[in-house]
This record gives sequence, C-alpha cells and structure tokens, in this order.
Amino acid sequence: MKPRVLLDVDGVVGDFAAEFIKELYNEFGIRKTAADNTSWDFGKSFGLTKGQEQQVFRAMDGAAATMKPYPKAVEGVKKLATISDVFFCTSPVKSAPRWCYDRTQWLIDLFGPAQARRVAYTSEKYIVDGHFLVDDKPQNLELWHEEGFHRTPILWDQPWNQDSKLPRMSDWGKLFEVVNRWASVPKVE
Repeated sequence: MKPRVLLDVDGVVGDFAAEFIKELYNEFGIRKTAADNTSWDFGKSFGLTKGQEQQVFRAMDGAAATMKPYPKAVEGVKKLATISDVFFCTSPVKSAPRWCYDRTQWLIDLFGPAQARRVAYTSEKYIVDGHFLVDDKPQNLELWHEEGFHRTPILWDQPWNQDSKLPRMSDWGKLFEVVNRWASVPKVE
C-alpha cells in the first residue's frame, strides 16, 4: 500500500505570500517581504484593517493561475508521486471567485491532468484522510492530527509559522526520504 500524502498548495507548493505582497503594494503602496510576515494572519502581520485585507484578497482573483511555484516544488511533488499517492489539499480563497478554477488550471499546467484531479478544496483539512499532511498552517495540522488514523503532520517551514513546535521541514528531498521510509516498512494487513 502506498502512503497518501496530502499537500497544501499555498505556502508549500506555490508562493502565496509573494502574490499577497504584490497585491498589497498594488492596492495600498505598502512594501513588505515574506520575512516581514511573522504571523499566519497576513493582515495582522502587515498592520491592515480587515477591510484592507479583504481588498487585497479580492485583488488576488486570478493569482492562483499565475502564482510561482517555490524552487524545487514541482520536481519534489513529481518525485513524491513515484512512491506515494499525492493529493493536493488546499483552501479556496472565498473572496476570489475564480480561485478554484484557476488553481485547477495551474495544477494541470504544472503536474498534468491526472495529478490535478487529485485535489480537495476545503478549509476543513481535518476531514481528509491520509498518512501525511504537509501544510504551512499549524492549526490545520493540529486539527488533522487530532482526528487520528496514525497521521503524521509536517509543518512546512515559513516565516509566519515560527512559533509552532510541530515537526517542520522545508526540503523536498527530506520529505521524500520520510515518506519513502514509511512506505518501506512492512504493513500488517
């Protein structure tokens, strides 16, 4: 049996922060970097009101189609798919109406139609079963792990999640090794 690996997209595979920061500048002329973001709440981290934050999210409509993947992410996902069942488990941006459609097209462009069909759009990631969940949001991992099923949460290391004590990683080669080690252990059927 292959392990099922659930990958968050934004903050793990695709550079969501760069898109947010670009639109933050376009909308308000505020210059920030990903390193300036020390909280999962981007608006709070950048000193925005809720209204300003929502304006940036609305301006991001279309960003899911043009977002840059992180270095080595595409190759890492493809290699991981050789030893595991990879599914994308990603939250939709509700204020960006085209987000899910654009994200699916982005996944097709990067990984092909077969892999792009393996996607769950949900903010409630704890309902999706798998052996591993790789995410940059600690709360997603904590809720998912509490659901059980011998699950392994992996926090993808980012400036905005440094206060978490969860096991973290930011190297696709190491992720491959962890999953491969799990896959090579004989399972009782």
